[in-house]
Amino acid sequence: ITTMSNIFKTESNRDKSRTRGLSQTLPDKNRFRNIFKSSVGDTANKALASVLKEVGATGAKFDDINDLPPKMQKAVLAEALLTADFLDTDLEKVLLFTFNLNFDQTDSADKIKQALTVQRDRFMSAQRLKTASVNVTSKVTNSVRNDVFHDDDVLEQIESFEFINPDPKSAICQMLTGRVFSKEEYATTSYLPPLHHNCKSTIKAQRTSGKSNKDLNPSGLQLTGSDDAIQRAMKSITI
Repeated sequence: ITTMSNIFKTESNRDKSRTRGLSQTLPDKNRFRNIFKSSVGDTANKALASVLKEVGATGAKFDDINDLPPKMQKAVLAEALLTADFLDTDLEKVLLFTFNLNFDQTDSADKIKQALTVQRDRFMSAQRLKTASVNVTSKVTNSVRNDVFHDDDVLEQIESFEFINPDPKSAICQMLTGRVFSKEEYATTSYLPPLHHNCKSTIKAQRTSGKSNKDLNPSGLQLTGSDDAIQRAMKSITI
């Protein structure tokens, strides 16, 4: 923001000033990517430690993204960097558009700086940023859990699965929360979370040694109810 407002103030040639301003990129992108990568890696490690404890594979400790199994680490990094790039690009677009919009409407560098700052703050506090954070957390957490469940040795110790959400908001998650379904359906269903933006659903394993396992739901993860209810559930799927 400071660079763009200084260009407006110090460059006497207006065409050059506009061109230079519109060619700016966010500084410290690599630093942001590394911080974001570390944060997402921490989320993945916590998810892995939690699911291993859940399925009885205790003793493993994960303190850093580099501790993750290679296949899992690759998927987590891809999701982290994709989201970081999305946020970088989105904020750049907001600032460049604001600079261009205000360029011909003012002769004041301070007003340019003020307009850019307002748009930056709106972006940082907007629901879009929060949604992106929840989405990457949900994708990484569920990806890690699914990778563990798909391990042959682990799957052999699982009797069934349960769809979990502490406070389902969407029609699809409200319909499926609490459903217990078979290992066979787990391998083929299209309704594994995340199913929508801000989705907080996960799949929990019921081990064969569990003493209080819930019975299979006759409908499993099939959509049930009236045609309208099924349509609402389908429309709420956004991922």
